[in-house]
Amino acid sequence: MAVLADLAPWRMSIRNVVVGGAGNPYRFATVPEGFGLPEVSSSITDYAQADGGFVQGDRHEVRTITGEVLVYPANRGGASLWRALELLKAAFVRSSVDLPVEFRVGDGRAVRVYARPTRCEVVEMDPNYGVATVAFRLVCGDPLLRSDERSATFTPASGSGTTGRTYPRTYPRTYGTVNVTASTGLQTLANEGNYRVPWRAEFRGPLSGPRIEHLGTGRAIRWVGSVASDQTLVIDSGTRVVTLDGYPAFAELDDVPDWFWLEPGENELSYTAASGTGSLTITYSPAWM
Repeated sequence: MAVLADLAPWRMSIRNVVVGGAGNPYRFATVPEGFGLPEVSSSITDYAQADGGFVQGDRHEVRTITGEVLVYPANRGGASLWRALELLKAAFVRSSVDLPVEFRVGDGRAVRVYARPTRCEVVEMDPNYGVATVAFRLVCGDPLLRSDERSATFTPASGSGTTGRTYPRTYPRTYGTVNVTASTGLQTLANEGNYRVPWRAEFRGPLSGPRIEHLGTGRAIRWVGSVASDQTLVIDSGTRVVTLDGYPAFAELDDVPDWFWLEPGENELSYTAASGTGSLTITYSPAWM
């Protein structure tokens, strides 16, 4: 996987084949298309005996990226051209899993998409001059344009937990807070993109009853089981998969999970636990639509 910071203008990288750059037999023949906003689909329910309807369920559809690559090997012989074409075709062979593909169109932002190749076709060829044009297409089930992955690690707020209101009434009152004595259990995660993104949480024991809350939205997720010192609990907000050392552990989520996203801008998260000092690592990628 290419490092986005190292991607120069007018580059594409897929399966270690790079398009663009001096001495490279591949370069863009046209500006790649598909980096605008994907189409929006909505569910429409007709109004009863009236014109119009109720529109809901808006969502962006899959992203489709198309373009053409000029194949122009240094050795202008026909054999060199065919070898270059075969290598490019190998990079676009079908895949049953999403492939990371890096793009930097012009001087724009370097981004990564997760895509499946669906076309690699020679549309123009001149074997006498050793040059060809190849059309490609990538289908991205995840339409987000992502930056490099980043992570933040923190420990739960320390101190005794307090819940509810105390009686007889005393001041200051307490409302489900934690009396912090050391770790604050807080982290601010920056999403400099323009779209909300999912996250992946890894809890390492020892701890029990870990809870993470997005303080900006008030949404929280709590897992009521225990994680031993040699175990790892993983909660993936994108796939809604919860595992403990690789085994399903969704059933230990407390009540109905109140899933949240990392919104554009700064996101302050709170991490607490019923007991234990195990760490939490949040991994995510800022993204654009």
